[in-house]
Order: sequence, then structure tokens, then C-alpha cells
Amino acid sequence: MPIFISTTKRQIRQNVGLALGAIDMGAGAIEYTATAANSTTTQITVATAGFGTNEHRGRWVLITDTSSNAAQIRRVTDSDTAGVLTLASALSSATSTNTTFELWDEDVPPQIVNNMIDRAITSLSRKQSAAAVDTSLHTGARIRTFDLPSSTSISGVAHVEYRRSVVAQTLSDGNSTWTTSTSNITVTKDTENWRQQSASVRTLAAAGFTGGAMAYGGASGDGDLRGFTHLEAFVQSSSSHAAGVFQLGIDNSTDFSSPIANLDVGALDANTWTHQQLALSSTQAANSTGIVTVGLSSTSDPGTGVYTWVNGVQVVRKGTEEWVRFPRTNWTLDKANDQIVFTDGAIVPSYNMLRLVGWLVPSVPASDTAAVLVSPDFLNYKVQALVMRSLPDRGDDQRASMLLDAERIDALAEDARRKASHTIGGVRWRS
Repeated sequence: MPIFISTTKRQIRQNVGLALGAIDMGAGAIEYTATAANSTTTQITVATAGFGTNEHRGRWVLITDTSSNAAQIRRVTDSDTAGVLTLASALSSATSTNTTFELWDEDVPPQIVNNMIDRAITSLSRKQSAAAVDTSLHTGARIRTFDLPSSTSISGVAHVEYRRSVVAQTLSDGNSTWTTSTSNITVTKDTENWRQQSASVRTLAAAGFTGGAMAYGGASGDGDLRGFTHLEAFVQSSSSHAAGVFQLGIDNSTDFSSPIANLDVGALDANTWTHQQLALSSTQAANSTGIVTVGLSSTSDPGTGVYTWVNGVQVVRKGTEEWVRFPRTNWTLDKANDQIVFTDGAIVPSYNMLRLVGWLVPSVPASDTAAVLVSPDFLNYKVQALVMRSLPDRGDDQRASMLLDAERIDALAEDARRKASHTIGGVRWRS
């Protein structure tokens, strides 16, 4: 299959704007950055050369930073030599020196370009899918049905594999009670709710807990974790939490007072065990000697009365995995419930990571900076052609010339589409 470097929606839009000569580059860059904060939501100050009275009147501003104004588009009603742009309608919040934006010509509104990017992506078929691999699922005792990962991870599954072996070292299996780090946390050995072995560590947050270290336990092994790349564990909470609310850490102090590494736990759905694989930085890995404790922390208040469970904490060395493929007769997709189901009689080894290998169908990105896994050549050409055909009539001669150019560019887009196509067989699609 063709290999290409993914781009973002912002990059595609800016490429199209440059090709059409529709983005103002008076500041010497594709994006402007505000040079002063404003108390009003209808002005942006950019003290830079090239601003003249009413020079940018009628143009379009598209905010590209990550503030509450992100992706908002406003028309410029006035500009002056001081570099102040006045907007036709208010932004969500006042602009600051962190405000960045694109400045588009009046006759090429950026919302049209955004819409045409979405249209070009949704016109693609499964033949333009990107290869996808997901390792978020993990087997367990007697578990034969698994909810499929997010549809943004994989659209169709060609193969299911399990991790038969990996270089690893167990730190805490969760079969012994950890020590509480604060009187506002109660720690219990839970023999009723566990993901592997026969027990887990359960914490309960009281009203006075607002964040910080929660509990810790002794780390087994020789304490030298250099060479290991990831910390793995099963984690569950009685309520849903965003990524980064909880952290798992390792320490060479017996009271878990100064963790060498505190790694953000991914998002948690209420009462659902998730397998976490958390990367150690090169610095953290190099300093991981004399490790004697492993612990759980919270970066904020998880909520009064919230339970959290931890089970099967270990470190692994990425790249040492041995993967074994299940026969296709051993598994199927339950489309109605969006699950992978192992068939009766199929042997499913317990406590092994699963790897789903398949394809991801092109989809509209969720944000301006999300990766678009589509041939960038196809998108650049296709969006240019679509935008050119949608521009208002500038006069018969100019319009006719533009339509001819659009046809030529569209032909280049279709050639790029064909080059990016590939044959897909033996895939079980989710929908």
C-alpha cells in the first residue's frame, strides 16, 4: 500500500490558501500573532509593518490558537495603521498575546475551505483507508467478549493477535494491601473486584482529599528498572475520569515521598477495567534504580466516595514482544454490540495484551490539529478544485478560466487518489 505522511486540517487549509493566493502574509508568515492583549472581544492588536488604513477591511480572521476562541471565524470591519483589527462580531473571549490567526481574502472565506476539506475526505472509500493497529484490549480469566476500542482507532479488523511474551518485571500484583498516603484515603485489599490473580488494591477518597499521593506498596524485584520503557497496570474507578486525573508512579523512597516518575493514567469509564501502558521518558528510565515502591496519585479531587482499583503493575521493555495470531475461525465481530467475540472452543490465553491489526476509514478530523490519514496530495488538489468551483462569479472570462483550472487540478487529485488506493481483503468491518 502507498505510504504517506499524515497532515492536519490546518495544514491542508493553509496549503490550499497559499495555492489560491488567499492568505495574507504581510507579517512574513502564514499566521499572525497578536502583540498586545485587548479588553474587548471585537479587536485584535498586531503591531506589525504593512498595516494601512482599511487595508484588511472585509477580510476574514480565523483563530488558530487553543483558547476558547479556537476555530472561530470573524469578518474584519476596520483596520488601522496601529495594527488593530476590528471584528464584525464578538469572539468568545478577549484576545491576548497568545492569540494566533490566519487572515483570508474577502472572496475566499475560510469556512468554505474547511467545508470542502470535510467534503473531500468523506468522498473517499475504504480503498483509501490507513493501516491501523490497536493494543488497548487485554485478556483475563474467562473473558471472551471485548468491547471494541474507539472508532477513531480502527474501523475494520483483519487479524487478532495476543502477546505471548515480553521482557517484563512485576512490581505489584495487587494481592497485598498498600499503605495509605493520607488520612483522607482508605486502602483495602479487594478480593471481590480484580482483573488478574485473586485481588486488587482499592482506595476510597474521603471529603477532605483534594489531590496528591493516595497509596503505595512495596515494589518487588531487584529495583533496577533501567532498560524498561513502559509501566503497565489495570486501573478501574467507580466514576468516569478524563486522562491525567490519576497517576501511577515509582519511587526509590520507602514512603513514596518523591516519585522518580508519576505517569498520567488514561481516561477511565465508570466501573470498567482498562489496561494502561504508560511510557517512561528516557530520563525517568535512566534514573529508575533502587525502586522500592509503586504508588497511585491524583492530580485533582476525584470526588468524595470514589473508589479506585489497581491491579497487576509491571514494567515492560517495548520491542521485545512475541505476537501470536489467532486463527480467523476463533473470533468474530458482533456488529450490533460493537464487540470482538471469541467463538466456543477457542483457547484465549489469560492476562495477555491483544493486538488488533486492520484499517481506519478516512473520517473528518475532530479538531484543527488532529491528524488526517489521507494522501495530502489528493486533499491539496481536491480541495483547491472544490473551492475554485464554489467561488462567486468574478466575470465571465475570469470565471471560465477558473473553471478550466479547477478541471486540471481535479485531474491531479484523481491521479493522487488512484495512487493512494489499495486492495483490502479479509477484513471484518465494524459497520
